Amino acid sequence: MELPNARSIRYLARIRNLGIGIAGPSGPALAAQLLALCGDTVGRDSKSLLPGGIVTIAGLLSNPALTRALVLGLFGGAGLVLTTVYSRRGPLIYPVYAAFLAALTMLLARYPGVTYPVRFAIALAGFLTASALLYVAVSVLADRQRERLRREGRLPPGGGVRFFGHLWRVGFLVAVGAVVSAGVAFIAA
Repeated sequence: MELPNARSIRYLARIRNLGIGIAGPSGPALAAQLLALCGDTVGRDSKSLLPGGIVTIAGLLSNPALTRALVLGLFGGAGLVLTTVYSRRGPLIYPVYAAFLAALTMLLARYPGVTYPVRFAIALAGFLTASALLYVAVSVLADRQRERLRREGRLPPGGGVRFFGHLWRVGFLVAVGAVVSAGVAFIAA
């Protein structure tokens, strides 16, 4: 028998979640083979969603894709920080972000039984993990530069970024992350 493709795996996940059996003389054998090939990814996040399609925290935290996306976010964040520290060219950050998002898409594509809202939340968690590392690194580097300029007398004393300055930056980062994560979750389907 040939291996199932992603569409047949998603179909089996829907059948399993609805409690419908596979009919016919080879139905139980086919279902057993598909379940053996798919492992724990089929129908796993049926407990991640409430009836209205709302993602539950417990279901999301029990999903193995989340921990892998967070680790991928740490590695992606390290790549972003290294690019920021060792490069003076700003646009070099884009290929690193693109590679990170491509890796995140490939990771989520490995879990065909995960629904779109859960994939979106996992992609957003990975993106925000990487971007949080970058934000902290850029803030530390900017503070060092600001302090050096003050010591040289090229910048007036005081200043820095106030709380609302950080707040709108983080809000903008979450908004961009939501748009990008929606695309990643859609492509990974």
